[in-house]
Amino acid sequence: MTPEGWTQLPVLDACEKVGRVPTVPRSQYRDLGKIPVIDQGQGLVAGFTDDEQNQYPGLLPVVLFGDHTREWKFITFPFAVGADGTQLLRVKAQFDQRFVFEALRALPLRNLGYSRHFKLLREMEILLPPIHEQRKIAAILSSVDDAIEATQAVIEQLAVVKKAMMDELLTRGLPGRHKKFKMTEIGEVPEEWEVATCGDLFEVQLGKMMSQNARTGANQLPYLRNENVYWHRLDLSDVSTMAFDERERAKFRLRKGDLLACEGRHIGRCAVWNGELDECYYQKALHRLRPTSDAVTTGYMKFFMALRFRYQADLVAEANSTSTIPHLPRERLVALPMWFPSREEQDEIVELLDALLLREAANEAVLDRLAGLKSALMSVLLTGEVRVNPDEAAA
Repeated sequence: MTPEGWTQLPVLDACEKVGRVPTVPRSQYRDLGKIPVIDQGQGLVAGFTDDEQNQYPGLLPVVLFGDHTREWKFITFPFAVGADGTQLLRVKAQFDQRFVFEALRALPLRNLGYSRHFKLLREMEILLPPIHEQRKIAAILSSVDDAIEATQAVIEQLAVVKKAMMDELLTRGLPGRHKKFKMTEIGEVPEEWEVATCGDLFEVQLGKMMSQNARTGANQLPYLRNENVYWHRLDLSDVSTMAFDERERAKFRLRKGDLLACEGRHIGRCAVWNGELDECYYQKALHRLRPTSDAVTTGYMKFFMALRFRYQADLVAEANSTSTIPHLPRERLVALPMWFPSREEQDEIVELLDALLLREAANEAVLDRLAGLKSALMSVLLTGEVRVNPDEAAA
């Protein structure tokens, strides 16, 4: 039922399709340039161009719709239209542009795969309150978007800081701690640091091979897969089970402090097991690294692995050169050269980097809450379930 005072209009009565405009082929996107290129991909800016003839010549703001991807973007700055599959819409003057954009974004467009979706918009309608309510609702939703963008910016900046700190701390040590450096086969490191292979410091073992019998047999127990292991964290929201006999339970049971690293696809991606479940095992897609001495902790190793496999492209490129899906065989992992300081310095380095991880996680949690808030507000405000008073300040 239409809320009192609201009207229901076809989409193309609230906005009009923009005619042909210059577009930039994907092959001509540049990493830097004067004019941002906006296409139907998920990110806001897909690339840049310096060709001013490609700049969108119409009025701003404008709404961009991804004909193949169903992505919506509200563009307020000069830009160039990228690649194929982008449709531009201009909201008609009698409506609030931001409100109409939010209403369009909330439409339940069914997924037609890579087919074009604009034809579905022609058949759909949106609810429009009086203009003063449109503006108020748009202001409320925009304020949440501003908070989301600010939080995303903090997360992106933390990622930059974390990478820079890892580069510095894991190759040069703590600030002011080391005056002399030595050249090794793997580069320059502090003179006091030791160099060894991963196999010298850890017992490295792949998990149990998956089989149909294991899926259906008795003694079903939880185990971790590639999908459970992310950089520096575990996702235990979907833990599978399979059968482990007595010998396998002794061999593959995880202990607190074990490091789990992905063997395939996301090679080296790793996290420390901290006993989150009373009893848990792991499958062959994962390596388990267990220290064989007190020389190196898995807390230090998780950051070392990130430095080598996430931020230094040589190892990943080597893995990709032999297979369409990169793999990290046990033989290659145990031979991996690594460098490390004293335990005391390791602990200080880990403490600093763990603090950054906690800040990242806290901001990710804020971002999730803001996304949930935005979704809830759209659900009640764009349908008229909750009415706004334009004369009152937003809560």
